[in-house]
Amino acid sequence: MGYKKKMTYKIETLLVEDIYAVADMPNIIKCVVVNNDVDFVLKVRDIINEEIPSLKAVQSNWNCIDINRRDVSKGAAMLEYADMLGIKRDEIIAFGDSENDISMLEAAGLGIAVGNAHDIVKKSADRVIGTNDEKGVAVFLREVFGL
Repeated sequence: MGYKKKMTYKIETLLVEDIYAVADMPNIIKCVVVNNDVDFVLKVRDIINEEIPSLKAVQSNWNCIDINRRDVSKGAAMLEYADMLGIKRDEIIAFGDSENDISMLEAAGLGIAVGNAHDIVKKSADRVIGTNDEKGVAVFLREVFGL
């Protein structure tokens, strides 16, 4: 199924070799580092988090890190959107499996990690459910809402 609405904006991409060059650029939405050398990716994440105070890097896939301004996160966006809709924090359930989901799990009234989540994500969650292959989210929703 395709999108029915055309995008009314354009997201420009910029390939840079030096992450320091973008640290103070205005209007940067996100930087992504992808490399099949996971140790390299995690080292880049750690260096950014230690040396560039204005940025935060989190692992979003096994070979990928997302780099945003330090105040940007899924959790902050979720709470801002919930506030716009008049939804209270304790009425929110969030599901996640990767490091970039931690802020969302911690901000939600109930943060749930799927069974195949990274260990650090499971430690940040209020509850751990079945894996994706076990349809953990569907099983949980059926239990809670009787669907």
